[in-house]
Amino acid sequence: MALRLRWVLFYLVSLASIFLFYAFLVFNGSSRAAQQWGIVSIVIFTLEWLYFGRFLNQNHREGETEVLPTFGPGNSLSLLRGTLLAMIAGFLFLPRPLGLLAWGPAALYIISDFTDFFDGYLARRANHATRLGETLDMDLDSLGVFVVVLLSIQYGVLPWWYLSVALARYLFVFGIWWRTRRDLPIYDLRPSTSRRVIAGLQMGFLTAMLFPVLGPPATYLGAVLFFLPFSIGFLYDWLQVSGVVQEPSEQQAKWINRIWNFATGWLPTVLRIAIVVVLIYFLRYVTFVNPNRLDVFAPRGMPNPSVTLFVFWVIELLILIVLGLGAAGRITAIVALIYTGIKLQFEPLTWPYWILTISYTAILFLGTGKYALWKPEDTWHIRRGARAETQEEER
Repeated sequence: MALRLRWVLFYLVSLASIFLFYAFLVFNGSSRAAQQWGIVSIVIFTLEWLYFGRFLNQNHREGETEVLPTFGPGNSLSLLRGTLLAMIAGFLFLPRPLGLLAWGPAALYIISDFTDFFDGYLARRANHATRLGETLDMDLDSLGVFVVVLLSIQYGVLPWWYLSVALARYLFVFGIWWRTRRDLPIYDLRPSTSRRVIAGLQMGFLTAMLFPVLGPPATYLGAVLFFLPFSIGFLYDWLQVSGVVQEPSEQQAKWINRIWNFATGWLPTVLRIAIVVVLIYFLRYVTFVNPNRLDVFAPRGMPNPSVTLFVFWVIELLILIVLGLGAAGRITAIVALIYTGIKLQFEPLTWPYWILTISYTAILFLGTGKYALWKPEDTWHIRRGARAETQEEER
C-alpha cells in the first residue's frame, strides 16, 4: 500500500513538472503549440505510468520476494527519466522551436542521460537494486531511443531509415516471443562488454542530434557510421540467440582475438596518424596559402571571418596535439565530431572531412590504440559494459 501511494504521488508530482514546463513554453512562445506539447506529454507520461505500474511487485532485491515500501534513489532517478522522456515526446509533431527553446529537447535528454548514468550506482550504494529498476532501465532506454530518433527524423537531422535503430530492441523481443511460440530453441547470449558500450555511444550520438547547431550532411554521415556497429552488434546477438552462431572453436577464437587486437591496437594508431596529417594540411592550407587574405578560407556566412578562422585554427591545433599524443582520445573524439559537424554547416563535405569523421568515430568506438599517452576512458568504458552485461543478456 505504501508503494502504491508513492506511485500515485509520483504521478501528481510529474504532472506538476509538466505543467511548469508548459507555462515556460507559453511564456516564451506560442500558446497553441504549448497546448499541443502539454497534451502529448501528458498522454505519453500517463501511458508510461500505467505500464510501469504493472511491475511494482518487482520492487524487491535479487533473491528476495518482499516488496520494498519505497522506490529508493536509483528507481526514483529512473522514474524521473520517464517523465523527461515524456516531455521530449511532447515536441513530436510540432515545428522545431527557435531561439533558446531550440535547445529544450537536447537539454531534457542530457538530464535524462545523467539519470541513466547514476541510477544504477545510487541503487547499489543504497542496497536498493531491484528487478523493477532493471525493467525501468531497459524499457526507458528503448523508449528514449525511439522518441529521439523520431524527433531527429522529424527535424530532418537523421534519415528515415535510422528508425530501424529505434525499433531494433522491439524487433529483438518480438523475435524471441515468436521463437517461443513456435517451440524453437533460444540460446543464451555470450558475455560481452561491448553491448552496453555501443548502446551508450548510440545514446551520446542521439543527444548530439538534438543540438540545433548540427544538421546534414554531417549528421547523415554520422548516422551511417553509428548505424553500422549498432546494427552489426544486434544482428550478431540475434544469430547467437537463434543458434546460428555457435561457440567458436579454439582456432577461431585465436583468429577473432588477433583481429580484435589489431582493431583496438594498431588500427586506431594508424587513424590517429591520418588525423594528424589531415589537420596539418588544414593548418598549413589556412596559414601559408594566402596569409594576406585569411578571411577567404573562413566558413561561408560566418561573421568576422578572420576571427572565426583563428578560433577554428586553434581548435584544430589542440585536436591535433591531443589525439596525436593519444591523451583522453575518446573524449577528444566526441568534441572533434561535434566541432566537425558544426563546421560542415558552412563547408562542403570534402575528402579531408570524410577521413576525419570516419577516424574520429572509429577512435570513439575502438579507443586510441598503441602508443597512446593517457586512456582514462577505457577503464570506465570496460567497467560500465561489464556491469550491465547481465541486463543486456535479458534484452
